[in-house]
Amino acid sequence: MYPKTQQLELLLDYLAPQARTMPEHDWQGWHLQRISGGMNKIVLRASRAEAEDGAGDGAGDGAGDEADIAIKFTWPDGRDRAGHEFSALCLLDRLHLKLAPRPLYFSDTRYAQPVVVQTWLAGEVRAGLPATPDEWHCLLAHLRAVHQVTPDMSGRVGITLSRANLSPASPLTLVHLAHALIADMPGDELTPELIQVMRHLDRAHLSGETESTALIRCDPNTPNFIRRSDGWRSVDWEYSGWGDPAFTIGEMLAHPKYLGLDEATWAWVIDAYCAGAKVGDTVTPARIAAYRTAMLAWWAAKCEQNMWLNAKHAGGRLVPLPADWRKQTLDLRARYIAAALSATRGVS
Repeated sequence: MYPKTQQLELLLDYLAPQARTMPEHDWQGWHLQRISGGMNKIVLRASRAEAEDGAGDGAGDGAGDEADIAIKFTWPDGRDRAGHEFSALCLLDRLHLKLAPRPLYFSDTRYAQPVVVQTWLAGEVRAGLPATPDEWHCLLAHLRAVHQVTPDMSGRVGITLSRANLSPASPLTLVHLAHALIADMPGDELTPELIQVMRHLDRAHLSGETESTALIRCDPNTPNFIRRSDGWRSVDWEYSGWGDPAFTIGEMLAHPKYLGLDEATWAWVIDAYCAGAKVGDTVTPARIAAYRTAMLAWWAAKCEQNMWLNAKHAGGRLVPLPADWRKQTLDLRARYIAAALSATRGVS
């Protein structure tokens, strides 16, 4: 039995003032703990004490899903993270698609940070990439199922979604977004290596044609995908909304967790996704590869921007930066510059 709105607000009223520093403890029948959730949100898990024995077994829609809830306070940075997540979860729930947690509560006014509450999704979580073709096919099948949700379906059930938070309509649009990341930076803050990347990107002449629009989840970080016996599902839908499905695959293959994939593997992943597409689908291997190329440059520019913003303390975070953030960012920037130069040389 899911908690009612009044019960949830009683719990949230208790948690909100202490969410940043809350230790693991019990309170009024709930076991409460902080969960690692990045720097833009605070994620808490609340488990009903009387149902703990059945939680988290990953076997499907069992006690673990109903006994536990996930509470996410998000950074109010204008991206409406909690609103995007709640709307996507409501749409999937209304369509009876078992691809994500069930939505329970949303508010962007009652607390200092917008909050979304959902069922805790039991299952296996791994930090690493899929290790076998079967695992890759499970991941791609999940993403294809998400991409089958269209604006027409949303209209039929009366749920409105916005564009995804990062939602380029074409690879060329993503090129413009990469330039926009560094547009306000002083010229002396831009490294020659990044300037070279952006020049190569402009010479690649990536497509500006727009294609199909569908639900995309974005944020392909590997722990967001929950491995279950009844099919993979995913969490962290705060960037989700309408967008180009081809972008989702290109974005995934340019994500830091996937950056070490060799060319043969990422090309196989692209072909495997497209091989399972429905007749008439406009997603092609060339379009996905173009998004991947632009996204590699976007990440290089993002690292450059982060170095500048974090040094000026202008980013703002709900969770403090790690002590070694500078080294981490420099190392990641170097990897992305190398990868982007390699990719743009291949298409220029």
